[in-house]
Amino acid sequence: MKLVKNNVWRILLSVVFITVAAVACDNDDDDNNNGPEGKNKAFIQNVTYANNAEIDFGQLANSQGTSSAVKQFGQLMAQDHQKAQSDLDTVADNRNIDLPSGLQTDKQQMRQVLAARTGYAFDTAYIHNQVKMHTETRDMFEAFLDTSSDQSLKAYVNRHLPTIVKHLAKADSISMELDNIE
Repeated sequence: MKLVKNNVWRILLSVVFITVAAVACDNDDDDNNNGPEGKNKAFIQNVTYANNAEIDFGQLANSQGTSSAVKQFGQLMAQDHQKAQSDLDTVADNRNIDLPSGLQTDKQQMRQVLAARTGYAFDTAYIHNQVKMHTETRDMFEAFLDTSSDQSLKAYVNRHLPTIVKHLAKADSISMELDNIE
């Protein structure tokens, strides 16, 4: 009888251990961006980095640009992306997600490249980078819409995707104007 009780306890402890381990692994997946919440958190952080770069580069273009179109576009980027980030801050706060500050390494390097240029060289480098960055952001937003079921984040994307598309079209238009100056 004692042997049966010991075996029952061992089985129960094994079941508890396996259950706890499974739950812990499942939570680790989200922390490592493999689960739905982890992917949502990664998306929020990536969008924050994109907004940070747009604000920083926009301010740089507004102060260092030569073309009035580039200066105005830079000012628009800083304003629109500050609004978009403020909106995203609310989403992140509701989820208790800490947001990154500053620029990612590749954007820090691009900022150094831009800051070292002046005149036409600055204007063209900035605006070509804007076409690239807005294309990447548009693609990221569209992919998120296609793969996510998170309604609040989809609402954010739907609010801001049209602005990104407008920014891309404007940057592309300015880019063509600058390329015709050459």
